[in-house]
Amino acid sequence: MLFSTTTRCIGQRNQLDHFFAFLEKVTLSGFHRVHLALGELTELITKDFDSASFAKRFRSYGLSVNAVHAPMFYPFLFHETNGEAWQEVMLRSMKVAADCGASDFVMHLGTVVDGELRYQPEASAARNIAYLKPYLEQAEQLGLRIDIENGTNQPCDDEDARPLKNVSPGIEELITVTDTINRAFGKEVCGICFDCGHANLAGLDIPAEIKKIGSRLKVVHIHDNDGSFDQHLLPFEGNIPWPAVIAALKEIGFGGELALELYYENGELKEDPVAYLNHTYRVLKERLND
Repeated sequence: MLFSTTTRCIGQRNQLDHFFAFLEKVTLSGFHRVHLALGELTELITKDFDSASFAKRFRSYGLSVNAVHAPMFYPFLFHETNGEAWQEVMLRSMKVAADCGASDFVMHLGTVVDGELRYQPEASAARNIAYLKPYLEQAEQLGLRIDIENGTNQPCDDEDARPLKNVSPGIEELITVTDTINRAFGKEVCGICFDCGHANLAGLDIPAEIKKIGSRLKVVHIHDNDGSFDQHLLPFEGNIPWPAVIAALKEIGFGGELALELYYENGELKEDPVAYLNHTYRVLKERLND
């Protein structure tokens, strides 16, 4: 398994020096790969942002990057927002990803619901395919693949699904969107990023969903929770059945990245960042790499 850690700012967000301070700590730990989280720098990624200089500074740390997470924008309910105000930020972020040498760009999708907030999967899939169009076009030019991620409040796909205020597309919709896009392009330009913590909150059978996604799976976000809220705990600190998750990944022949997505806001990290990063890496290597 390939393990990476998501990137955070040590201290205030939207500060480049704070962002690179975290990378410096990573270079001293067991991790050699990072999952760049550009949501930490959203306010900086404007028309004046120097992508080439950022990438040059990133490469100076000698870390590998396969996937970059887009700025943390959730279009969610399309009747409330369609993300147009974010489009330029997202497109510039894709350029950053390509300049840093990434192959994959992780994004969240929106959801179409009716007047009673009931999930409309067919309409939602069609809207998301249209929503992704400008990003897919740029991704093709930059040599990136877009990986669409499941959210925390995933709706049911049956007729009796209860209304949810913060719904996110079901796995079946992610599969539909991915397959439809790849058929249209005649090649694989879209994949799925499966977030284990989000799936646990949605009450999903995680191993079964991984098997359902199959070869579409390109990136896995690993973090844990007890099912009550999105805690982003270290694996084995919540109730996700990690041995079964790893078995499912092996069954589908997954050879991609397991990206540890912790918030890194606890006291342990602040007191001794390198020791804490080493601890998290050992947990992954010793308990998930059997």
